[in-house]
Amino acid sequence: MNIPHALALTVLAIPFSAIDALAQIVDRTGEFLFLPSAQVGGSIHGLAVAGSGLVYTADSSNTLTETDLRTGAQRTVLSGLPLSAPGQLLFGDGRSLVGTDLVLADWNTEISSACCDGRVLRIDPVSGAFTALASGNPAFSSVGDPGGVALGPGGAFGDYLYVMDFEGASPNPPVLYRVDAAGTATTFLIDPAQWTISTAPHHLAFGSAAFGGDLFVSDRTSSKIWRVDPAATLTPFVNGYSAFALAAASGPLWGDQLYFLAQDGSNIDLLRVDPAGMVERVVDDIAPASAAGGAMAFRPDGKALQVGVGGRIYTVLPATLQLQIAPNPVTAGQTLVVDTSGGVPGKPALLVGDRLLALRFSPPAIVFSGGFDASGDWTVAFPMPPGLAGIDVRVQTLSLDGADHYVASQKVVVQMQ
Repeated sequence: MNIPHALALTVLAIPFSAIDALAQIVDRTGEFLFLPSAQVGGSIHGLAVAGSGLVYTADSSNTLTETDLRTGAQRTVLSGLPLSAPGQLLFGDGRSLVGTDLVLADWNTEISSACCDGRVLRIDPVSGAFTALASGNPAFSSVGDPGGVALGPGGAFGDYLYVMDFEGASPNPPVLYRVDAAGTATTFLIDPAQWTISTAPHHLAFGSAAFGGDLFVSDRTSSKIWRVDPAATLTPFVNGYSAFALAAASGPLWGDQLYFLAQDGSNIDLLRVDPAGMVERVVDDIAPASAAGGAMAFRPDGKALQVGVGGRIYTVLPATLQLQIAPNPVTAGQTLVVDTSGGVPGKPALLVGDRLLALRFSPPAIVFSGGFDASGDWTVAFPMPPGLAGIDVRVQTLSLDGADHYVASQKVVVQMQ
């Protein structure tokens, strides 16, 4: 057996949560991989992915950045005004109001006024040229604080641009309004009994057909995800989770699920909820809770979920490799053998571990490098040092595809005795 050499990697230590408030939910973390892919200058509040795979982020430094995750190249699209407090970001789908440009909610934007008018901006991703699609809101005379945007899927919701205005420090309750193809804004929902002046609903996402195609709204302040139907009826869908970013999925890779970021004690987790309201953990401790902001979007090809937390962009991928590990449990001093199958023949691979050397690492540390043989298999063996006794070790094998970065993984937990 050819045992590859160990690699060194600088990792970021993340502290344990004192109490895991989400411990009762189903844990799917062994079925997903997350890796840091890029860094930007401020806390990410908006993220969108182009068909080319380029990732666009709007952050707290009032900068709109284009990032090529394959090469690491970055380009500033827009900096400073009109950006002042950017929120949710998305790509237009070709409809006349938005074209294929970026659409950004900015709740504290100065363009020509002396104060801080909240606006929804249409931005050319190449030139940075922008126009205002909406300003303030149609319900109140206040300047408005739009934090979320979503494109109506047609049908009962129509093809409007929906805007979530959380109304900030104003005396008014939050307003969900929509903009038609001619640019006319009309109020869609105000519910001061549930959306009180102390709530701040932000990001929007339309669910798949399995969710009835309804609109979902994250609300970190009230620890809820709200559901809005075409009749503008507001109901709580998920309670008890400090959710602040949403992305809807469908299909075999990701399932009919609504993915969301939520604070769990001193850390931030990526979770998902199905149409029946069953919540599952996808990635635990993706970042410390001090990492302000958060946004995410699926790549148009559906292969990856790009997540922005703090100033870092992460790539999240579902597992497609198969692992066999023996012995399991393993005793310190024994040799652990990891057999991986289902890889791409001839492609390089990495073995990584979490909580190695009595520390908890995020991102995981690279342990070995190697490659898949002609059958798509790879075997690694390494001794377990006594210093790991009594520690759970999370082991992942990653396949590296030359065109697609990390494309597969599988995690297991090895209990040291």
